[in-house]
Amino acid sequence: MGWFDAVYYPLYGPKTKKRKEQEKKGIVIETEEEKAMNTSEYEVVKMKVRAIGADNKHRQKFMPSGSELK
Repeated sequence: MGWFDAVYYPLYGPKTKKRKEQEKKGIVIETEEEKAMNTSEYEVVKMKVRAIGADNKHRQKFMPSGSELK
């Protein structure tokens, strides 16, 4: 696919009890983006990626893809 300029839109959801327990135990491994954007009550559940420029309009996606959240 190659590299392209993009804007990332974080989509938040409330943290689950399971996630909070895992964080207390140190089990959860977060990416740098998640560390910067997560709060004590909410977490990044998906990321909308939108390419910049008319030539890259077809390069839009959700991470993770599909309807199931992480």
